[in-house]
Amino acid sequence: EVSASHSPRPSYYCSEVHRARGVPLFPDTSEGHKYMFDFTVKIPTYLNETSIVQLKWTAFSVEFEVIDDKHLELYKNGSCSVHNNCLSCLTDALCGWCESNNNCYLKAGTPVYCQKNGKNSFLVTHPDNCTVCSDHIYCEQCSQVLLIIILLN
Repeated sequence: EVSASHSPRPSYYCSEVHRARGVPLFPDTSEGHKYMFDFTVKIPTYLNETSIVQLKWTAFSVEFEVIDDKHLELYKNGSCSVHNNCLSCLTDALCGWCESNNNCYLKAGTPVYCQKNGKNSFLVTHPDNCTVCSDHIYCEQCSQVLLIIILLN
């Protein structure tokens, strides 16, 4: 459910988020209870400026507290085979990307060997190491999607 949405503005913006009908955003505040939430920020390129984005909450006090790594846990699912690109693969902390065959593998368990230019290489485990479109000279090299057509007789 979308709890808040804002249009882009080149200025400071703060908003409080509430669920409909007064339901608490995080209804179960007991220790150890976890919630998954998606916090997406899209900054239009025409603004051509950097931004600082913070997510704050008032869990147990009146003062706002920044949600940082002490409040967060990496997403872990282990369904690596559903991912078809490096950045998507690395959204799951249990997965790593093999650039040579464009497959996403579970990091734990049986070792996975990727080969690049005939040499063994490691799984990509950090988004900064993913090849992205800006690494290519021509857009077509990046945007091409390999389609496999299966003919049924």
